[in-house]
Amino acid sequence: MTNNQLPSSFRDPASFVYIEENKIFRKIRSEYKNEMKHLMHSGLYDELIDKKYLIKHTLLKEELNNDLVIQPEEIEFISYPYEWSFEQIKDAALLTLKIQNIAINYNMSLKDASIYNVQFKEGKPIFIDTTSFEFYNEKPWKAYYQFCKHFLYPLWVLKYNSPALQGLYLAWLDGLDPQLTKNVLPFKSYFNLAVLLHLHLPLSFKSSKKVNEESKLFTKSKLKNLLKHLFTTIDKLKLPQQLSTWNKYYDKNITNPSYLEAKENIFVDYISSIKPGVVLDLGANDGHFSKLVKNANIIISTDFDAYVVNENYKNNKNENRTNILPLIIDVCNPSPGIGWNNEERMIFFGRKEFDTVIAIALIHHLVFTYNITLEMIAKKFSIAKKFLVIEFIPTSDEKVIQITKNKNIEHINYSEEIFETSFSSFFKIIKKQNISHSERILYLYERKD
Repeated sequence: MTNNQLPSSFRDPASFVYIEENKIFRKIRSEYKNEMKHLMHSGLYDELIDKKYLIKHTLLKEELNNDLVIQPEEIEFISYPYEWSFEQIKDAALLTLKIQNIAINYNMSLKDASIYNVQFKEGKPIFIDTTSFEFYNEKPWKAYYQFCKHFLYPLWVLKYNSPALQGLYLAWLDGLDPQLTKNVLPFKSYFNLAVLLHLHLPLSFKSSKKVNEESKLFTKSKLKNLLKHLFTTIDKLKLPQQLSTWNKYYDKNITNPSYLEAKENIFVDYISSIKPGVVLDLGANDGHFSKLVKNANIIISTDFDAYVVNENYKNNKNENRTNILPLIIDVCNPSPGIGWNNEERMIFFGRKEFDTVIAIALIHHLVFTYNITLEMIAKKFSIAKKFLVIEFIPTSDEKVIQITKNKNIEHINYSEEIFETSFSSFFKIIKKQNISHSERILYLYERKD
C-alpha cells in the first residue's frame, strides 16, 4: 500500500493505482500473477492493444513479494459517465461487450463490467482496468448484472425518457437499480423484447426465487449468444430526433452569416497566435469553435445541453477528430466530488489544469440568467493558466434584449468598462477586436503572473 494511492482505486483486490512524481502506476498483487501472465502471453493483450480497446502499459518491475508494478499510458483528461452523452455511454457499452467477446477466445472473462473501467482517448472509448480479467469458467457471466445496471438500464432511460438524465449516475454511483429503472421507463418500453428479457423477467424471477443462476452450466456458445444479443440491442438504440434550446443554434439563431464568419476569422487569428495547450471550451454548444482550434493538445468541449453534446460527439466521431472530448457540464453547477469521502470521483475543475479557456457567447447568459457577477466570472475563469478567449456582448445586443425581456436589470453592473475592470485583476489584454456586423467584442487575454 502507498500513501499516493488514488482515492478511486480501492474496489479491486487484485491491484491499485497510485501516483509517484506526477506519473501513474498500477501495483498488481501476487495473487493475480497467474491471470496477469495469461493475459500478457496468451495473445489477448496483444489483440486488445492492436484494436486500441485496452490501454497500453509497461512492466517496470517484479518486487520481492512477487507483486508487479506497471506504468499504463495516461489518459489526457479523466471524465465520468454523468458527463457523457447518450452516444458516448453507448460506445462504452459496446466496447465492453467487444472485449468480453474477445476475452472468451483466450479462456478469460471480465470479472466486472463497471462503466468506470472506460475512459475516452483520442476521441474513442478505451478500457483502462488491466486487472479486470479472470479465467473463464462455464458459469453465467459474473458481470452481467453489473453491465445491465451500468450500461443497459441507463441507456434505456436516456432513450425513452430524456438524454439529460445521465445525471442519474451521480445519485446511483453503482448503476441504476432495476426496480427504479422499471418504475421510470414508460409503458411503451414494455413492448421492447430486450426490456422484457433483461429487466422485467429477471425482476420476476428474483421476486419468486425460481432461479439459482450460479448453479447453472453456461457454455461458451450460450455466453457468445448473450453477448451478441446485448450488442445488437445496444447498437440499434438511437435517440429520437428532438429540438432542444441549443442544438440548432448555429443553424437558426445566427441571423447574420457575415457576423459569424467575422467572429470565426478573429477567433482563428487569436488561437493561431498562441500555444493553447490543454483547452477548456465552456458553453461550446455543438463544438463549433472547438473545431477551429487546430493546435491544441486536447479540447474539453462542454455544454449543459445533452443534445448538443451528443451531436458534438457524433460529428467528431464521423469526421475522425481525435483531440476533442465533448462533455455535459453546466458551468453553474459542475460535477462535484462524489463517492467515498467525496473523493472517489473528482470534481470537474480539480482534475486538470487548463492552459486556455474559451467562452464564446456565454457571459451574458451567466450574468442575466443566473445573476452571476462579472467579478465572480473573472475569478472563476482565472483557472486559465495562460490564455482566455472571451466574447463580450453589450446590453444593446438582440440576444441580451431577448433574455432580459420583462426583467429589471438596472441593478446589474454590466458594461464594457466593468467587464474589462473585472478581468484586469487576473488577466491583461493581448488583443481586442470588435466583431463586424455586431456590437460584440472578442478578447484575447493572457494570465498575469
